[in-house]
Amino acid sequence: MRRLGRLVAVAMIFAGLVFGGGPAVAAPGTPTLDDVLALVGNDVDRATADVVVMIDVSASMDDISYARVKESLAGYLKTLAPVDQVTLVAYARNATVTATQRVGTNPGRMIDSLPPAPLGGPADLGTAVDATISTLRRPTAPGLATVLLITAGPDATNAAQGAEWKALAKQARAVWQRVDAWAIPLAEVTSAPLLTKVWSAATVVPETTIDDLPAMLGQVRDSARRIKARNLLAGDLVKPIRVNWPEYGGVPHGRSVTEVEVKSPLKYVPVTLDKFRITSTNPRVRVSVPRGPIELRPGQAIKVPITAHWDAGPRRKWPFFTVDGRTELKMSARVTTSWSPVLNNELDLTLTSTLAGEPKKTALSAQRGSFWYWLSALVLIAVLAEILVWWWRHPPEKRRKRTVTVAGTSFTWEEKEVRDASMTPS
Repeated sequence: MRRLGRLVAVAMIFAGLVFGGGPAVAAPGTPTLDDVLALVGNDVDRATADVVVMIDVSASMDDISYARVKESLAGYLKTLAPVDQVTLVAYARNATVTATQRVGTNPGRMIDSLPPAPLGGPADLGTAVDATISTLRRPTAPGLATVLLITAGPDATNAAQGAEWKALAKQARAVWQRVDAWAIPLAEVTSAPLLTKVWSAATVVPETTIDDLPAMLGQVRDSARRIKARNLLAGDLVKPIRVNWPEYGGVPHGRSVTEVEVKSPLKYVPVTLDKFRITSTNPRVRVSVPRGPIELRPGQAIKVPITAHWDAGPRRKWPFFTVDGRTELKMSARVTTSWSPVLNNELDLTLTSTLAGEPKKTALSAQRGSFWYWLSALVLIAVLAEILVWWWRHPPEKRRKRTVTVAGTSFTWEEKEVRDASMTPS
């Protein structure tokens, strides 16, 4: 019984390796945006982004609101990736810029670097934007950036159409990072719309109460994560599906099957291959391939059978006659993914991966001589010759008791008279 139990256990493990195997990538069906973000979440958290927060500390910001803003910002910073680089810009008449730091494991220390209370006086958003652009232009800045403005009142300079803002917009266009800009107004009339003068695609949310600020900061964080995920997936979606032809062998006469490896180099996105097609440049070589569909998990490789039929012609009369030739095989297929709805609609991405691979130049070789016919004839002639020689050396009048071996069988006979011969095998 114990042996039977061990056999059952081994069989179950083997079945798991053959029919299961591989890490889970996505649940069957079409995933949601949350599913996709969860699948790429670890790599999203390893991608570094700049986060520059401009905080209004002018007379428009009262002490209670400012304390709540700092509290909300502390919670927001805790949700960022530890590798994100944060810069805080507190502004009133002038801008005070904290040193850029990684979030790490203690983001609260960054909040401690802000002024303990509002500074009062008028607000000059232009100075804060100028400091923000300078931060983004530092040589070590990462490629993604979130710019966040929290303002409680209007801009005292009233220079929305002035040369200063045009110059700031020009400087912002020279920034090489992708910038996701947000403006959160804490009052009805604020300087929040001015952010679109510098970053035209900036999101200016409606007036937000201090109680709703944490939720709004969560939206900013989710937007940054979507951008990180989009960048990761964008590089994945252009990778071609590789076709690896075997390096050995060729196409013989008649029907033959060769297995070709098809491998997905994609790291995140599962794909489906269908409408397979294979062509041959030699009209005498007919090739076919299953049309699919075939599901490929990220990084998975499968074997696709290629069936070839080559008619090398009839046999020749010579014993050795080789027919040689060449052909070039090329395989194509359509590449799709079940992720398309969320990629297209939520992340504005499109799968552009194709089935790629150099055409395979394949040798054709077939032995079409009559070697086996010739060999069979020679063997038959040799046997007949041996029988005739024996018969010539042992005429009937000399036979009495003889043993002879023909084709591996011994025969013995005894004769009293030449015409009364009995032959029995021994």
